[in-house]
Amino acid sequence: MSRLGRALLAALVLAAVLGAPRASGAEPAPSRHPFDALELPGVEKMGISVSRGERPRFTWKTVDGALEYALVVQTLNGEPYWAWRGTSTKVFLGGERRRPANAAGPVLTRAAQYQVTAFDAELRIVGASEWRVVAPH
Repeated sequence: MSRLGRALLAALVLAAVLGAPRASGAEPAPSRHPFDALELPGVEKMGISVSRGERPRFTWKTVDGALEYALVVQTLNGEPYWAWRGTSTKVFLGGERRRPANAAGPVLTRAAQYQVTAFDAELRIVGASEWRVVAPH
């Protein structure tokens, strides 16, 4: 497993283990995470947009110095649901670059939370988005 793969796996495990339940309220909110990459020095805050639907498309702008991106999708309770790693700045849930038509793979059936993180050649975090919520409808 590559260094980036190990780093991504460690980040997923850490987020899954330490994620706290969401606060109660009418609007779904992401769970609280004890580690916030945006608090690291030099980390660029990334904007990310997402479409609705069972297989939403996640899109973000490139980050200077980033060679790879990692997208993590979790339940609102912080449990891992799906993760992706690659060089593209857009991906549909399930890993496709184009809208999948009846493809096998994950679908969004309820609200979930997501975050994208950018890594440089030395696996340093150079960008990250805030945790946000996406709903299928």
